[in-house]
Amino acid sequence: MMMELLKRDTDGILDIQLFVLGNYISNQTEPGDVARLGTRIKMTYDGMNAETLIRSEIKGREGRTVVSLCTNNETSDKIRVIVRQMRDKTIDLKELEYRPHSAWGNDKRLGSKVQRGSEKDREGNV
Repeated sequence: MMMELLKRDTDGILDIQLFVLGNYISNQTEPGDVARLGTRIKMTYDGMNAETLIRSEIKGREGRTVVSLCTNNETSDKIRVIVRQMRDKTIDLKELEYRPHSAWGNDKRLGSKVQRGSEKDREGNV
């Protein structure tokens, strides 16, 4: 799905960030490692600081912005509050229907386990 989105993004405005908390593919991967998959996909092997990430991504942007989520319910709730508090009508929140395994919902670090999920998305209520 990510590669399809990047192919359709002919203006080069889409960036994808993934946060992986465990079950790493490589035994050499450590928490905090960062890997680039091409020039527009960044994978961080650690939880995310949602507020810092969203504010840094929004800063300096022109036009509309979409925050798209594929994460557990707890993290989605926290991000929804952050976006709502920004009170910016140019920010849309989209949540994919798929939710990662619920065991990650109890992790105190904000983040999500990356797995292949449903491509059907639904609009979040901001």
